Amino acid sequence: MPLVIIMIFILYSVVIGWTWNNLGDIDKIKKILIIAGEMLAISLITLIVYSISKNGIEYTNRDVENSVRTLIVALFTGFNSLIVLPFLNKQIIKLKEKEVDEKKVVKKLAILLLVFIICIIFECGYMKDTQKGILQVQKSNSYNHSSSES
Repeated sequence: MPLVIIMIFILYSVVIGWTWNNLGDIDKIKKILIIAGEMLAISLITLIVYSISKNGIEYTNRDVENSVRTLIVALFTGFNSLIVLPFLNKQIIKLKEKEVDEKKVVKKLAILLLVFIICIIFECGYMKDTQKGILQVQKSNSYNHSSSES
């Protein structure tokens, strides 16, 4: 578990740093608010995908379910943010500074949205498999624990 937490910390650090850099010369407070708002939006999307992927999965304990949800949503929010935020903000800044044509930016953002939707579809299945795997490990651990007590 500590390795996963370190991985999540590194992932978020990369996303925040890269997005911060791509926001250009915007005021620091605005950058913080933009990144926080975007991360919140990605987190909500990821939570919705998690809720869909959870369909049909029975948790034995509410605490385990909450822990799994927190871990999966945190991890996948980081990955989703890495896919979307740096590129999105770079395109918006280029458009704002009139470095690129609006039609080109709209086309690139449409492609980004399509890629993101495809990733979300695959992610839903992957989240379901991850939850099933966690439950199998939990059952195996509880079985091993109960048989060692005998």
